[in-house]
Amino acid sequence: MAKDILSGKGASCWGGRWNPPGYPTLYGSTTDNTALEECKAGDRYYGIVPRGPRLLVAIEARLTRVLDLANSDNRRALNLTFTDLAAEDWRKLQSAGRESLTQALGRAVAETGGSGLLARSAAVRGGVNVVVFPGVRRADRMVVVEGDKLDRLGVRKKV
Repeated sequence: MAKDILSGKGASCWGGRWNPPGYPTLYGSTTDNTALEECKAGDRYYGIVPRGPRLLVAIEARLTRVLDLANSDNRRALNLTFTDLAAEDWRKLQSAGRESLTQALGRAVAETGGSGLLARSAAVRGGVNVVVFPGVRRADRMVVVEGDKLDRLGVRKKV
């Protein structure tokens, strides 16, 4: 269902580059190409061969507090580089019971009332990813574009 897409439950269960397990998080991109290439990068990492096409879902979001790490001036102000943010294998660190730098940054944004963050894509040159911490800020608004159509089709998200 469309509302399930906005829950962030999957990332909460498993963790992600920008969130340790236990933090509901939505991962998206500013373009469909970047979103698709990010999915493919995950598939390659885990050796997954998809059996069918990917379903891309558009979300309209009005977020009130976003840390823009895609902006090099903001990264410099935090003494971070794109290489710092992309270099760690967060999956291996998480498997070893450790929190990666990017997970610590995401956790800090969520715990200080941030709606989310923007980050450069490691999969697409010039691509930008959007990370949202749903429910952190009451004023934030998100809607699945044509979500009613997904509901009518019976699209369900497994967690």
